Amino acid sequence: PGTVDCGTATYPWLDDGTDAPITCTITNPNPFDVFIGLSWTGASTPLPPFTFESPALTGFQTISAEGSTQVEFLPVRNGPSDGLFPGIQGVAYVVSISCTEYGGANQCDSMTTPTASVEGELQWTLGEPPQVEEPVNQEPTENKGSATLIVGSIIGLLVLIGAGAGVVLLRNSEDEDDDWYLEEEEVPEPKVVEKPTKPTSKPLDQLKSDGHSIDDIEAPEERRASLFDEFDNKDEGEIESYDVEEALATEEDTIEAEEEDDGISVDENGTEWWEDEEGVWWYREEGWEDWAVWEE
Repeated sequence: PGTVDCGTATYPWLDDGTDAPITCTITNPNPFDVFIGLSWTGASTPLPPFTFESPALTGFQTISAEGSTQVEFLPVRNGPSDGLFPGIQGVAYVVSISCTEYGGANQCDSMTTPTASVEGELQWTLGEPPQVEEPVNQEPTENKGSATLIVGSIIGLLVLIGAGAGVVLLRNSEDEDDDWYLEEEEVPEPKVVEKPTKPTSKPLDQLKSDGHSIDDIEAPEERRASLFDEFDNKDEGEIESYDVEEALATEEDTIEAEEEDDGISVDENGTEWWEDEEGVWWYREEGWEDWAVWEE
């Protein structure tokens, strides 16, 4: 019925305006003129990235008996080449040839069918996709190390600040607890009376020469031992064996000794006491030569 011979072309992956058409030669070996037509097989919607058009086949195209014609197919880019692969591509087609009876010779009457078709594939080559260069980090290694050191220093400083704040809060909490316990249990502090390191003292003879008398003087109760205090400090076992008569005799001897000693009394610590006419108490601890005024 006829033959179709097409050339090839190579197209870049990206449209750079250099796309060239593909030329096909269609031959009619019959002794009569024919009409030719073209249809693509496997057409899809939406259109593929690459399609081809032939303006020469949009109208009536005839080939004379035993003649041929050339048809150009223009590439059409419907979108990026995504979805394709680089290398040889192909688009299938069908070329139909129909007998004509121009001249009134009834040339088509002897044919079994007035139309025949030729199937083929329009092939072309798609170039390689461009290589995408990854950006190279030109940042010096020293800058990276400095940045890492700065970040680490900042983190360390924040940790130290957080730890310090925690310690302050913990101490404040402990101080508040201590204040609460102090408010709960307020124990009066005992009054401390310091013993004079260098007492103001006078000899007893000088005191008497000044007109003072110490007759019938007793030591203050808080500085003298009491028979009952000694009795109270005894354990139960000691109370049973305590000789009351002996204790009374001892107490009488102490009183007589104090009366005979011109009013001077001695407490359980060995300290001597006496009171002058003005009611001032004087004391002399064991080992002292002079007397000192008692100041509370």
